[in-house]
Amino acid sequence: MTVQRPIPLSAPVIAHDRANLVALPIIGCLVLAGLAGLVDTLLVTKAFILYIVADFFWILLEPRAVPSKPRFILWHHAVTFLLLQIPLKHPQLGQYTCWDGLVEWNTLFLIARRQCGANSRAFKLFNAAYWVSFYPVRVLLFPALLPLFWREMQNGYAWWETAAVMATQASLVVFNAWFLVASWMRKR
Repeated sequence: MTVQRPIPLSAPVIAHDRANLVALPIIGCLVLAGLAGLVDTLLVTKAFILYIVADFFWILLEPRAVPSKPRFILWHHAVTFLLLQIPLKHPQLGQYTCWDGLVEWNTLFLIARRQCGANSRAFKLFNAAYWVSFYPVRVLLFPALLPLFWREMQNGYAWWETAAVMATQASLVVFNAWFLVASWMRKR
């Protein structure tokens, strides 16, 4: 089966993608190292915040840096930034930064796929990695974290911190549902 040739990418998208092809493996490795206990999860949280803020302002200043829906991506970054404030304030919650941060591997595969020729081996490899990681992380893990976050936040955190964690995580679940539908539509 031949995959259709994607629409040629603009220079702003290519530049933004290439920056992400450098940044996302760093974030992804920090996330894995945090989960393995090899890196302080507060460092992971701070690095993630730095990445989210930098990417937010890049897209805000150059909306054409993403192929579509820059406002939706900005909303997603703002929600993520808010969620990251809780483990920043309470470093003992940093492991949850790492669990949510696993999604950046999926994002990396999406961007890498976009940078390859549609019929290339690299495209097929990144496309497979994208779909294989999409369902476990975006569709299963993100909703599964909701009850885990709820239980964790019952351990003496302020009501507004609990509300912020639950609302932002639920927003990310909605974002991932939208992303799944959008991906299915593009696949068709």
